[in-house]
Amino acid sequence: RSYLTHIALRPLAAADSTQLVESVAREQPLPEAVSAALVENGDGNPFFLEELARTVDERGADSRAIPDTVQGVIMARVDRLSEVAKHVLQTASVIGREVPLQLLDRVWRSGEYALDLTELCRLEFLYEKPGADEPAVIFKHALTQDVTYDSLLARTRRELHFRTAEALAGLYSDRDDVAATLAYHYARTDLVDEAVRWLIRAADRAAQLYANSEAVLHLDLAARRLQRLPEGPDRDRRMLDVALRHAHSLYFLGRFRESVEVLLPHEAPLARLNEPALTATYSFWLAHMHSRLGDQRRACDNAARAIVAATQAGDEETLGKAHGLLALEGHWSGNTVDGISHGRKSVDLLRAHPQQRWWLGMTHFYLAMNHLVQGDFEAALGEANGADAIGKEIGDPRLQTYAAFTVGWVEATRRNDAAAVAACQRGLEQAPDRVSRAYASMILGHALIGQNDHGQARTILEPMVAELEGFAFPQWHGFATALTAETYRLDARLDVAGTLVERALELMTRAQYGYGVAFAQRVAARIARDRSAWDEATATFDDASRAFERIGARFEARQTRDERNRVKAP
Repeated sequence: RSYLTHIALRPLAAADSTQLVESVAREQPLPEAVSAALVENGDGNPFFLEELARTVDERGADSRAIPDTVQGVIMARVDRLSEVAKHVLQTASVIGREVPLQLLDRVWRSGEYALDLTELCRLEFLYEKPGADEPAVIFKHALTQDVTYDSLLARTRRELHFRTAEALAGLYSDRDDVAATLAYHYARTDLVDEAVRWLIRAADRAAQLYANSEAVLHLDLAARRLQRLPEGPDRDRRMLDVALRHAHSLYFLGRFRESVEVLLPHEAPLARLNEPALTATYSFWLAHMHSRLGDQRRACDNAARAIVAATQAGDEETLGKAHGLLALEGHWSGNTVDGISHGRKSVDLLRAHPQQRWWLGMTHFYLAMNHLVQGDFEAALGEANGADAIGKEIGDPRLQTYAAFTVGWVEATRRNDAAAVAACQRGLEQAPDRVSRAYASMILGHALIGQNDHGQARTILEPMVAELEGFAFPQWHGFATALTAETYRLDARLDVAGTLVERALELMTRAQYGYGVAFAQRVAARIARDRSAWDEATATFDDASRAFERIGARFEARQTRDERNRVKAP
């Protein structure tokens, strides 16, 4: 992680290890041979040394009876506890590393335990949490909790997880932040329905916070629990529901192909269920992902399937999202008139459904991208501002990121370079996930090229080329590659620039990304001009200008013709 610093903690020296061991055994100094054995076995690890010393202090062991591992040390200490104290510690280990006493009271069903809890704190298995809003104790070390937890029989462990889940639900059922904890405990019982319900709630909460890796873990567990149910429509329906959520989170992690692959095994169950609303939702998400994967045919086919099924089901929300997806396809294909038409239908449908504000914001972004291609910059900025306003209204940083880099793209295109860089930097600062960070970084690189800061632009763009390739997103993988080629051209490294622009053209031609192909052709024409290949430069500028004209990008076509007209052979 870029925001973490790794610090190597060296083992304690022998003298410090000896001092630590002796500080534990204050009342009766340890024999020199025992102390030396502890120091040797402890290997400079402070926790291990302390636990070894406590074991010897409590048990009176000599140097021949010292456990070999820290787990063995902890287990030896746990085994010497009274039955009640050991049971209290085991119960606490199921609850978690931090144990609220109010929760422990509810889980504990075996009479008074206060004195045993005090003893556990005196022996430093646990300690009181300082400054807590409600009284709590904490395990001194995660290993202490792990070893104690592992000492429980599986049946007892399941029972304690169930009691903990019940107690949590009773105490904190009105708090969203306990969903993950309830999911954790129910997932370790035999209650499939409760486990799946809370795992889904935990996944949804994580996804809302863009903690999608966490959401995927919850959903993996939910899918495995559902496999325990008997085969039939109920299981198929619930498995599909989990798969759709899973696909959603995989997208935000940049795992585009996996987002499709997690859905494909559910095609046959979907057909068996024959429920139009489910078919619409499933088809929309496949369209959404195929669009990113550069497969326009599958994207449009699935969007059409979603529209038919959503219309049959009376599902205006999915219908609106499918039209929004076709608006995005208008940008990729260069058929911006159709794209804008679908986008307006999407806005009309989604505006009536407050729970779909996020997707309404995305449709405004899709519309902005079509207006950008057309060179209607004020309309593009208006749609970007619409996305930004919704992002602020619902507190979603991703929409605000998309709006900001779209503004940056508009300003970079019309050469308001300082405004472009400022907008892109604002978007990058707000980006909540790796996908939106990659997009904002790419357009920031574009804007920096306009400011003639092509060295900094390349520093940003080259990692994004690799990132977008990892996403399997050929349109913007190709676009970022073309931008990188331009930075090398500006540094007069024409061979590298030429190789990159060929790769960019290959990627975007295969994905049928009209705007990107024309953009890359213009970069290729500049490279030919800089090589003094005048005929090639003129012809390639003409190709680029015609490619822009074909998709209605009149502003870009005009800019390209102006560049072509400045090509003069000596």
